[in-house]
Amino acid sequence: MPRFSELDEAFVCQYRQSCPYLEGLPTRWVWQRYQEAAGLECQYEYQLKELDRQLDQARSRIGQLERQVQELQAQNQALHRRQFKGRKAPAAATPEEPSPLPKKRGAPVGHPPWQRPAPRQIDQVVKVPAPKRCPHCHRDGLQAVAQVHEHVQEDIVLQPRTVAVC
Repeated sequence: MPRFSELDEAFVCQYRQSCPYLEGLPTRWVWQRYQEAAGLECQYEYQLKELDRQLDQARSRIGQLERQVQELQAQNQALHRRQFKGRKAPAAATPEEPSPLPKKRGAPVGHPPWQRPAPRQIDQVVKVPAPKRCPHCHRDGLQAVAQVHEHVQEDIVLQPRTVAVC
């Protein structure tokens, strides 16, 4: 195939409107796009450098913010520890003194117990017969005792009212 410079001036390419090597595209259109792309290449390279610079700035800003967050968390933790001091270990007893017995929980010995006030009105009475067998040893032949034991139970029902069962 002859080179372009070797062709005579009257030569016209028969595939000028639809070149089979260019998948049927016209050569003039392809040449225009090629020239436009040469200018866009520089533009894309500039945009790429600009985006890379912005990414570096964002990364440095993120690093600064992360350090600032760590400092603020440390300050917050220090303030919290200062506000809520931990429990101090109890002072060790001297070896000469005997260690006191730990104090029992609850009211002092001999103090009267605290109870709810008894209901003013009993709404329902349920008689429970004495058991025929002992619940502990399962022995038959229990003897009746003259003493009666009462147990008052209050069922707190918000609607309509509290019910007392004896």
